[in-house]
Amino acid sequence: MHADGPFVAAVPGHEQQRSLRIITSEPKCVPTAFSYSLDAWASLGRWALRYWTLVVIWSIGILGLCTGSAWATWETGCEFSFIVRVERY
Repeated sequence: MHADGPFVAAVPGHEQQRSLRIITSEPKCVPTAFSYSLDAWASLGRWALRYWTLVVIWSIGILGLCTGSAWATWETGCEFSFIVRVERY
């Protein structure tokens, strides 16, 4: 599920650095500039497609922990405390 594109290999022994080799057909044809850009919206879109299930499962897990904690409090006979009290008049 990776996007196509030119990948830049790590320099052996220096994994934090990257090396880019530009091969041309003529020795006189040397690039004078190099620009690099990152498409943030495309990256966020890929992350959303890859990890949307993580958000759903994380939410269900938090809900399960809160429900389990509430049930444990209820079963011990302690007073059940509400976060928000609703009083009827």
